[in-house]
Amino acid sequence: MKFHPRWAGTALFVVVTGVLVPSTASAVDRYWVCDSGSWDSNLCWSATAGGAGGASVPNDTDNIYLTAGNLTGDVYLGRTGTGTFTQSGGTVSGELHLGYEFGGNGSYTLSAGSLTAGFEHIGDNESGTGTFTQSGGTNTVGDLRLAWGSGSHGTFTQSGGTNTVSGNISLAYDNGSGTSRGTYALTGGTLNVGGNIVNGSGSSTFTINGGTLNVGGIVLGDDGHNLNHSDSIFTLSGTGSLTADYESIGPAASFPNGRGIFTQSGGTHTVTDLSIGSVGTYNLSGGTLHAGNISVNSAGNFNFNGGRLAVGTFNGSLSNNGGTLAPGNSPGTTNINGNYTQSALGVYAVDIGGLLAGTEHDVLNVSGTATLDGTLNISVIDLGSGLFTPHLGDSFDILTADLIQGSFSLFTLAALDPGLKWDINYLTDAIGTTDVVRLSVDAVPVPPAVWLFGSGLLGLVAVARRHKASLVRNQSAIRKPHLAGAFHF
Repeated sequence: MKFHPRWAGTALFVVVTGVLVPSTASAVDRYWVCDSGSWDSNLCWSATAGGAGGASVPNDTDNIYLTAGNLTGDVYLGRTGTGTFTQSGGTVSGELHLGYEFGGNGSYTLSAGSLTAGFEHIGDNESGTGTFTQSGGTNTVGDLRLAWGSGSHGTFTQSGGTNTVSGNISLAYDNGSGTSRGTYALTGGTLNVGGNIVNGSGSSTFTINGGTLNVGGIVLGDDGHNLNHSDSIFTLSGTGSLTADYESIGPAASFPNGRGIFTQSGGTHTVTDLSIGSVGTYNLSGGTLHAGNISVNSAGNFNFNGGRLAVGTFNGSLSNNGGTLAPGNSPGTTNINGNYTQSALGVYAVDIGGLLAGTEHDVLNVSGTATLDGTLNISVIDLGSGLFTPHLGDSFDILTADLIQGSFSLFTLAALDPGLKWDINYLTDAIGTTDVVRLSVDAVPVPPAVWLFGSGLLGLVAVARRHKASLVRNQSAIRKPHLAGAFHF
């Protein structure tokens, strides 16, 4: 049975000339005491912790506590005032509405146990404020909606437990007014989203500073149906982990009032397809971004100032102003359909595990111009048969471009066997009209002083041998007459 607590127990509203007026009754505490039951059963509610049932059914401004047992019924908290629900065990099944309307405030705290709902509205209807705090337990919901209505505010804070959303997480939907505020903060635990994380016309913020997020897709920015769109901000930092099939940051600017902004200063971000639209910005300053494909609109921005970027295909021009570019799923290939610029602070990291480009060692292919500076980092890796050992004469084409300008200024190179050294050559039109950066293994040349010293020793040895031979010949000449004369027949 579905039950709305705003209609339960003592009268919440009285009718005065046809208008619903909120009750001024004071909030009370209510404790669930049944093993199993529905919300509207007063036998399941106690006025004290550990007490007997029989108290009135709680209303939307009461303080509700569940430590054990199974509770069935929809939960409405904070329609006219402030209502709280604290769950430290047991199970709850039903819809959830926090901060229902009229400036109400509802909060739910989950530390253990489980909550299952078809949908959850955190900050519901007009000017409601809702807060959900999860430090443990499991929350399973079809659709999670944060700030669902004009002027509403919805906040979900997760530091532990598991939150599983089979549908979408929607932030700040307010029918075009742009006045709602939706926020999700993940610092621990696991958040699984089967659908997408999307935003409406209000202001939305999603932050990850810990924990793990697995999501089908993320859409930040213009939702294409109103003129009052606010910025949508996504932040990944610390030890957070995000895995997504696709992400659209600041898509088509049909109504370019709101931007999509993704800022990564830490953590690990893995995405198959990342699209940055005309009102989208991705800021990478720390952590690791693994991407199959990244496409940047000519008016979009990908700011690569730090962190590590491992990408298969980058559509657009890429400037490395302080990060580390590591091709593909190393070893692998990065294809840049545009230009590549590496500043003095940038790093190009190459893993070498064999002679085959793209499969045994990294390679960067640039369709336009590669302007080089900064650091070249060469590492040898183990592809399963032991750490690769480069040999004399081995060569590796580690970068190709239509045109190469400049050169690397700093080098961090893997150690080679004694007598061997790395050589790097910038070759013009090495493969047709393609320029190449080629890394090769050569012999260490003999220093001139050593060569001269060695040559001098060889000369001395030759002189000594000639002198000795001369002495032998002279001695033989002296002895031959005596020997001849010693024997007679």
